[in-house]
Order: sequence, then structure tokens, then C-alpha cells
Amino acid sequence: MNGSFRLSMTWLHNWGGLVVGWLLFCVFLTGTTAYARFEITRWMQPERVETTNSPNAAAAAIASLWREAPQARRWLITLPDERRTATQVYVYNPPGIQPAFRKLALEPADGRPLQARATFGGDFLYYFHFDLRVPGLVGRYLIGAAGVALLVALITGFVIHRRVFWDFFTFRPNRSRTRVWMDVHNALGIIVLPYHALITVTGLVPLMLLYMPWGLQAAFGDRPAAFNTAVYAEPPPLAAAGRAAPLTAIEPLLAEAERRWDGGRPGWIVIDNPGDAAATILLKRTDSDRVVITPQAILFDGT
Repeated sequence: MNGSFRLSMTWLHNWGGLVVGWLLFCVFLTGTTAYARFEITRWMQPERVETTNSPNAAAAAIASLWREAPQARRWLITLPDERRTATQVYVYNPPGIQPAFRKLALEPADGRPLQARATFGGDFLYYFHFDLRVPGLVGRYLIGAAGVALLVALITGFVIHRRVFWDFFTFRPNRSRTRVWMDVHNALGIIVLPYHALITVTGLVPLMLLYMPWGLQAAFGDRPAAFNTAVYAEPPPLAAAGRAAPLTAIEPLLAEAERRWDGGRPGWIVIDNPGDAAATILLKRTDSDRVVITPQAILFDGT
């Protein structure tokens, strides 16, 4: 990076875009196709029964969980809807019980384990988009670094082309092939500049607490549960009382939630300490029936 400031920006623009260009192409491609993640999964599992919305999916899932994971400390149930035709269940076991985490797919109508070929389906595209399917947090850091590199390429590209308006209308088909491609690059780069800037910034924001955790630490310190309550409407679970108690029926709770949300449907059910006197049931509203997805939740006594 020798010479003038503009030459340095040119070097940074060229190498920054070249190094992360192909990676970001894969990220953009999988991010776009991930919009159809549920439909892709259904296409790759033709054995699945098509069920748009079973009214007893929650009760069937809880009955199945009593058989499959009665000792779990938490059940997280994702209810089916028009796109997700299976009930997804996540089981979190207490320390000492292996595996510590399980994921199950159930038939909405009766809670039976879903019988279909094993495939990641559309979830592969969804997770590759932001973590490259790399274990741990390495993939997310790589995606964050690539996003920052793209922002640098956008800013330096704007610095290089001081005559943005002039370059946009410049096309010299009779010049060398390199010059022609450069003119095309300039024109297309200016057209898509707002999109690339917006998509990059909004791609970094969801993982900003991973890349820059200091604001979270300053506001909440060592209380991550308080952050989850404030932002995601997830109150910290109560400690188990150690006394057995039956779990209350789920149907009246679902009806009460719909009444409070003026017809809005619950999309997630979180049950902590099932079978214990300190059990709680958290209902979270689905985000498929509204534009603004500010979390809405209701916490019930589990007994």
C-alpha cells in the first residue's frame, strides 16, 4: 500500500473484494435459497404427511415427550403452520444425562416420530448462510470478517470513483476487453451499491453481540438471563422444586394466549421442569402472521 491515498484505496478495494468475493457469493446464494428452506425440506422428504395446522399438535407433542424424554429439564416445541408441516421438538436434559440435547420431528396429528429419510434439507442452506456449517463459532466469525471486508470494498470503491455520475454513464465498447469489463463493473457496482450496503449491514446486525459484546456486558454484566428477558421475552427458568406434580392441560393456555393476542397464534412452547411443582409453560407468539416481530410471550404456572 504505497503511493497516494487513492492508490492505497484501490489496492484495498481490489484485494478485499477478491479474497472474500467467492465466499460472499456462496453466502448470498444460500441466503436467497434459504427463504424456501421449509419447502425444500418437504421436497426432499416426500414421505412426510402434508398437514397444514393440526389443532391438537401441542397436546400430541407433549404426550410424546412424556414417553420420549420424561426426565428432561426443558422441552421446546415449535408448532406447525402453513409452511412447517411437522412439529419440531428440542429436548434439553439435566446435567449427567446424555445426550444433553436432542431434536425430534413429530407428526402433528398424533405426535409419532416423523418417518422420513434423513436430510438437512433447506436447513443446510439456512445455516450455511451465516456459519458455513462449521462447528462452534468459527464460521460465524468468518462470515462477520467477510461482511466487514465487503463494507470496506464498498467504501473504498466509492472513494476510487470520485466521478461516480460520470462513470455510471461511461461505456466504451471499442476499447480493450479489460476496459469494457471495467466499465460494466463500474455501472453495475453503482446500481447495486445501496443494496449491497444495506444487505451487508443488516447481515452483521443479528450477530453484532457476538462481534462486539461490550455493550451487552456493560448493560447486563454477568446476567445473560436478564438480557434474554428484556430482548427475547424469555424469563429465566425457575429451579426445580424436587416435588412431583402433574402438568396442566395445554389447550386452555393456547386459547387464553389467542384471546390476549386478538387471534394471534402461539408458535413456540417452552416447558421448564416438566413434572415438577416448579414447572412453567411459556407461550411465544408466531411471527408468520405479522410484519413486526417484536417478541410477545405469556408465562403460565405449569401446574
